[in-house]
Amino acid sequence: MPHKSKGKQGWLDWSSDEEDSGRGDGSGGGSGSGSGKKGGHGGKGGNKGHVRGLDSMLARPHGGGGDQGGRPRGPAFALRADGDVSGSGRSDRSGGRGGRGSSPGGGTSATGLGGGRSVDARHPGFAPRPRATATGSGSCPPELLEMFGGALSRDTLDDVFEQCGRSVDAALEALLALSVGGDGDRGGGSGGERSSADQRTSSRSPTAGEAPRASPSGPRLAPGRGADRAPDSETGPNLWDALPPELRLLILDKLGAREAARAARVCKDLAETVRGWRATKRDLVLPPTLSLAGLASLAAAYPALTSLSLRKCAPKMASSEDVLRVLRAAAQGPAGGRIAWIDLEGCDAAVSDADAPGLLDVFHGLTGLSLARCTRLTDKGVAALAAHPAAAALESLSIAGCTPGITAAGLASLLSGRSGGWPKLSRLDISGCTGIKGSVALPPLMTVSSLRAMYLPALTVLTVQLPPAAPLEHLLVTECRSLRTLHVSTPRLKVLNAALCKHLTRLELHCKGLDTLVIQHCSSLTAPVTFVCPGLRTELIVNGCTSLTSSTLSGMVSKSPKLRRLRADGCASLDGELHLSSRALREVTVEGCARLQVLRVAAPVRSLDAKGCKGLTAVWLEDPPPPPPPPEASADDEGGSGGGGGGGLVEEKKRGDDDDEGEEEDVVTDDLLRLDLRNCSSLVRLVGVRVAALEGKLRVRLSGCTSLPASARPPTNIM
Repeated sequence: MPHKSKGKQGWLDWSSDEEDSGRGDGSGGGSGSGSGKKGGHGGKGGNKGHVRGLDSMLARPHGGGGDQGGRPRGPAFALRADGDVSGSGRSDRSGGRGGRGSSPGGGTSATGLGGGRSVDARHPGFAPRPRATATGSGSCPPELLEMFGGALSRDTLDDVFEQCGRSVDAALEALLALSVGGDGDRGGGSGGERSSADQRTSSRSPTAGEAPRASPSGPRLAPGRGADRAPDSETGPNLWDALPPELRLLILDKLGAREAARAARVCKDLAETVRGWRATKRDLVLPPTLSLAGLASLAAAYPALTSLSLRKCAPKMASSEDVLRVLRAAAQGPAGGRIAWIDLEGCDAAVSDADAPGLLDVFHGLTGLSLARCTRLTDKGVAALAAHPAAAALESLSIAGCTPGITAAGLASLLSGRSGGWPKLSRLDISGCTGIKGSVALPPLMTVSSLRAMYLPALTVLTVQLPPAAPLEHLLVTECRSLRTLHVSTPRLKVLNAALCKHLTRLELHCKGLDTLVIQHCSSLTAPVTFVCPGLRTELIVNGCTSLTSSTLSGMVSKSPKLRRLRADGCASLDGELHLSSRALREVTVEGCARLQVLRVAAPVRSLDAKGCKGLTAVWLEDPPPPPPPPEASADDEGGSGGGGGGGLVEEKKRGDDDDEGEEEDVVTDDLLRLDLRNCSSLVRLVGVRVAALEGKLRVRLSGCTSLPASARPPTNIM
């Protein structure tokens, strides 16, 4: 290697073949024939100020000093690993720094240094980098720079783009593949693994299927012994190889498209995983950092997409043409016939009443559409969507936050089913549409099975009275702070959530199939006017209903014979004695009910939480009496089921309903009884737990129960 020169000259005092137009006579201070400077490395002045080192070549701005095709210059020499170096070059290290030969025609050749000897013969490990042939006058498109600029150098991106025929899609495919880029840049890799790209000579540029071979921080590493040499030391166990492929795909799902492209450059194995992940990716959320052209290219690069979301890049959508450009690129890509759901949440500047119908023209099999927070959309836009033929196939629609243009009239049009132009609409979200005001009644012919109507601050009365054939199963009317009357009568309803309706005072429920009821933090509700929910099974949540009384809650539980879980935390109006009687109840929570004095539970509970009930003096747990045997049950069946008054746990399995029996089987697998009575400072009696304690099935927490005498405490298993 040449010695480092004095002054500002770089560490490697060779110029590129594009840079020198001629080299002076090799003898010390001889005059140069091409450049007008005194030639030779050892001569006075040499190439100082004209020749820069390899680091300076790489750091040179892209805008200046290109070749005839306008491409930026690369480093003059690339590392080479083939060891076929002639002996004469090795023996000539001491001779003639000034160089005695000059290339004919004024240009620098391989014999321009060191008395006519070739560069790679004189300096093993380095070879001249061939001049790149420009295939076009342009450079890498900005969308590729934005996606891969942080992971790959500009030279690499330009090379791939040119070798892919200046096709953005082909270049995107090649850059995402990155089959050997990570291993080559690190100079490592297993000794026996070499791809077809490693067999190419260093004078060729990467092709469309070959990963770039250049590193942003150093020269290109030519194939040979150095590329195949294993790393000297390990940094730790490779846990990535131990993960199954399914788990790898789940990890990549947490990354965005741009982060996955960067991760593909880490190693060959990760590149293969990213390629497989991209081939099977179904849901894509476009990142906010790309340009419009980059978003369109990325949307067309995933072959298995079924849903496409533009909510994160919504600020870039300045008009409807911008949205249509991205959607059309996705529709023309390999996944165009599979995309069934698009999300345009927040694309306020690009979606209006006139633009909305055009969105349905892009995809033919569209079944889901989200126009949330598109505030320019009004009832007229909803009517225009309904008139479009593609609206007949829509199954899911979200217009949440489209305020104030969406009113009760637009809601009635959406819920009118076939007569309103929405024959297959089953999921509708109108949350945050503040234009829906006053009293609203849902039409009886609605086809919607799930309705989200959260945060409608001007809604005062909601009536849901539907025939038995109506498919409505989920109804959410949370945070409707002005709602005062809620009347729901529909047999198929399974979930009703009316939480945080703080002014709700009148509640009428006729729901035979209701499974879950949530009315927590309805602080003005004292008692339901009508409560007919015999199928209420999973849970009843009344947390924070500060006006609900003990008698009202006892009546609601007794009218729900299948109820398994009750949560009544913070019900400040629960006072005196609360009596809960049910053969199905398994979990009771009454935390923080400070005025409650006596809690009597006639049910085979397995979990009771009453901590913080400072006024509670007595807790009674007792099994309810066994039910009468079913009429169809025989005497043998009764005897074989373990009769003899074994308690609620055994008798519960004799229920006639097969569905109930299956669910109860899941509940009784844990025989432990868990009680949490911490900080019940007035507690003096605890009845019904001694048998469970003696059998080792009791887990009770009594810290802070300062009034409970030792005689009333369970004998064992106290926490």
